[in-house]
Amino acid sequence: MDLNKNFPPAANNLAYNYAQYGGNLDVALGLAQKAREANPNDAGIADTLGWIHFKKGTYVTALGLLKESNEKYKGQNATVLYHLALAHEKSGEDKLAKEAVQKALAVDQNFPEAADAKKLLDSLGGK
Repeated sequence: MDLNKNFPPAANNLAYNYAQYGGNLDVALGLAQKAREANPNDAGIADTLGWIHFKKGTYVTALGLLKESNEKYKGQNATVLYHLALAHEKSGEDKLAKEAVQKALAVDQNFPEAADAKKLLDSLGGK
């Protein structure tokens, strides 16, 4: 970022780290939006923006972005599916949340959030 403040991958990664590890969500949102402007079709950026909106409690916006990211990843990114499951759950869509978390675990039993995904699945009524 010091060399090129408009480098989308760096802005996106920094935004995700802020969102994931307790950083300023408004700063994260600004970084992710700049990355999105530079690369509007990037699935990872859509996930980051969706995750930030989830963390900010704007679940409708989060759902749209996470659905977009999941479609672009063709349902093969376990973390995106887990994020999508959480957004569905917060939106009161437990059936869709359960489907998304089951798909996440089917894609990869050992993805970084797998333990949390299994807890979510249990809270949604198991397998």
